[in-house]
Amino acid sequence: MLDSLTVTSPPGTCNTPTYDSKILEEMITNTGRSVDDISQHHKILLVFLRHTGCVFCQEAIRDIFDIYPVMMQLDTVAIFVHMETPNFFSKYLEELPEERLKDFVRVYDKDNRFADAFKVVNEASLGYQNITRGIELLVTRGIMVKSVHARDGAVLTRKPAVFLIEKGDIVHEFRVGAAHEKPDYLSVIIDPQFEGRASEATCCDMKAMGTSDGVLFNVTKKEIDDKKPKPKSRRTKSLTFSSQCLPVFSDMDFMSYDAHDVGLAMRDTRQRRYIKLYAAKIYCTETVLFWETVEIQYKNAIKRSVRAEMAEKIFVQFFDPNSLHGINVTDVLKNKITNKYKQEGADNDLFEDMIIEVEATLLREIYTRFMESDLYKKMCTKYLKPTKESKSTCNTPRTPITPNIEFTETTFTEN
Repeated sequence: MLDSLTVTSPPGTCNTPTYDSKILEEMITNTGRSVDDISQHHKILLVFLRHTGCVFCQEAIRDIFDIYPVMMQLDTVAIFVHMETPNFFSKYLEELPEERLKDFVRVYDKDNRFADAFKVVNEASLGYQNITRGIELLVTRGIMVKSVHARDGAVLTRKPAVFLIEKGDIVHEFRVGAAHEKPDYLSVIIDPQFEGRASEATCCDMKAMGTSDGVLFNVTKKEIDDKKPKPKSRRTKSLTFSSQCLPVFSDMDFMSYDAHDVGLAMRDTRQRRYIKLYAAKIYCTETVLFWETVEIQYKNAIKRSVRAEMAEKIFVQFFDPNSLHGINVTDVLKNKITNKYKQEGADNDLFEDMIIEVEATLLREIYTRFMESDLYKKMCTKYLKPTKESKSTCNTPRTPITPNIEFTETTFTEN
């Protein structure tokens, strides 16, 4: 008999429950590997579905497929837990328009054992908000209710739930209050509000990043690049946050930076997570991942031999233009760094020229876009007071700017 989780989250919130890790060992996927085994090599976004006739479950599958290239960059595997028979669920995925959906990793939850263990609760299927949201999905995305062919005994009124798992531990979760509610999946993975215990840095296992071992899709760099915002030139609008947010900023001890101080913003742990989340939403994650890898991991490695090993991995992951994490800097600069490594070895400042270039160009554009977004307003509103988590993970000193924010117009031209 499976042991249950000992903590249940309030609707729409996240926490990190205590549980018996044997649960994950017993969850065998269609690949033959257990959820626990896969979590030792990748982060896992474990998604509990109701049934394939549910419009919200259909939406979840499509939403996760849309962001899967970014999830691969973040070394995260989506695993669906379904109650319908494996043959039926596989046939359902095969009938969807996108052929690769059939490659999604999944777990058959016979007798609802795993849902019960994770305390995924029930609710009535109908309700005004659920019906309204269902109509919206039909009109906007063509998703409609389908006949239910679930096996006998399936609990079709389960509420959806999402868990982030690392190294056999649940480190973050999201439980909905009603079936129509859905999490921001990238936010669950990156956890900008520090609600869970997800690892703060980029890539706990750089060797595994972007590789396929039977549980990851074969995504190309071009698929990611095609989703990036690519205006030939753009002029950022003048932001008026000073008038909108001044009452908030006047009482907050929170460092806000303009686009020219993006390096300082990146050294603030709270802001960096929000920047990373925004970068993921516009398919520019590799730039933030490179910065984190160098500034948090490489520079903090004390032993030269460790830095040398990391440098080799950085060259493979971020310098190869065909890699999922390949960053858009000139070959001249890449060759300069590579030659410096061959001549001087893994010095602490090996990647400094590239960090300067990335902060001045790629990160600055991301941050400028970020400051125009609702996510930026949300970040500024949330952090009224400093918290322990706000301490920088980098040793570089930072200087706050005046929190009365007025941004000047800036022009970006694509090469």
